[in-house]
Amino acid sequence: MALHIRLIAVLLVLNGLACLAMAAVLLVGPLLDSVEWLPSPEDAGQPSVSPWPALILFGFLSMTMLSIGSLQIAAGLRTFWFRGYWLGIAGLCSCLLSILSCYCIVTSWPLMLYGLLIYLQPSSRRIFAFRSAGWTTDQLLGATPTTRTVPR
Repeated sequence: MALHIRLIAVLLVLNGLACLAMAAVLLVGPLLDSVEWLPSPEDAGQPSVSPWPALILFGFLSMTMLSIGSLQIAAGLRTFWFRGYWLGIAGLCSCLLSILSCYCIVTSWPLMLYGLLIYLQPSSRRIFAFRSAGWTTDQLLGATPTTRTVPR
């Protein structure tokens, strides 16, 4: 079970990096496209189109994807060392918000389903409890904690 948690942690970091890349695309794309909206001499007499609604919309989407990606990276790094159980759950649940970007939805939703399937098992919760009780990461990776008491 510990290796599954580690795999999910690495996948969360990679998915978070993909969300950050999508945030950059969502932010830079409309900025580069707004250059086309500058008035040219042959557009004289035609109504001008304002780039601000698109810039505001894509800026909001970019900031949302930036926060989702940052949360997933933080959750992945924290749960890689078997700490931050609830941060890992929050990072996995933030995959639901990836519907804002069709680019990240392909990887986010299967990761969320697989991650929640593993994280919500009692043995997974027990691994995080043993880690907070003082077990080292090497002990957790080498052992399968099935007992209900934590050795001192």
